[in-house]
Amino acid sequence: MIKIRIGGWPFRFPQRWEEVSFQDAKNLYYTKGNELQERLYILARVPKRDVLKLDPSIVLAAYEIISFIEEVPLIVPNTSNEQAVDWVANWTFAEFEAGRQLILKQQEAPALAMAMLAEIKDRQSDYLEYGAKALDGIFQLLNHYNEFGLFSEKEPSDIEFSAGIERLQLFGTYAIVAKLAKEFGKLPQEIEQEPAGWVLKEWAHMVEQNRYQENYARLSTKK
Repeated sequence: MIKIRIGGWPFRFPQRWEEVSFQDAKNLYYTKGNELQERLYILARVPKRDVLKLDPSIVLAAYEIISFIEEVPLIVPNTSNEQAVDWVANWTFAEFEAGRQLILKQQEAPALAMAMLAEIKDRQSDYLEYGAKALDGIFQLLNHYNEFGLFSEKEPSDIEFSAGIERLQLFGTYAIVAKLAKEFGKLPQEIEQEPAGWVLKEWAHMVEQNRYQENYARLSTKK
């Protein structure tokens, strides 16, 4: 912690993630990138804008001290000696998707999602370790399956928009869960409780199988 005077009043600023409580880290998640004074309030109890109007240059200078929150710490505890990707692959698919959505809402600074990610597995007391592991594991799985286009966010065509695809998009990955449920004779809720690694693998296989069948059919008609 470091003591800084702003407007004649002393405030204590954390300088690394280890000095940020779980509750403060969780509160940071709900802030936006332009809400600097809100973040100063959360971490150093500098009054909010509606109470204390500060010159933007002062806010920026103060924020530099806590800007570490935008970065995942390079070194965190590893009490479990568990590989991040293996740990996350054993989450249920519902937990994995909840984590992915949390990260999407803080794309500019994914580190702000660490507390929320740790809370998925009830690891509030050691959120730094498990939040960082969750981020790492989710990103590794997403990168691994990126070549299959599982989570591609391509812009829908005009025809798709006209057909109402935005309403279908509200269901997220449910369509895939439903297809896998039909394939294995289960309910969609049951698929959501299967390990994320298994669901992603089956989903990728389905994508590649469909691609092969479409290519085979197309090539066969040319003969």
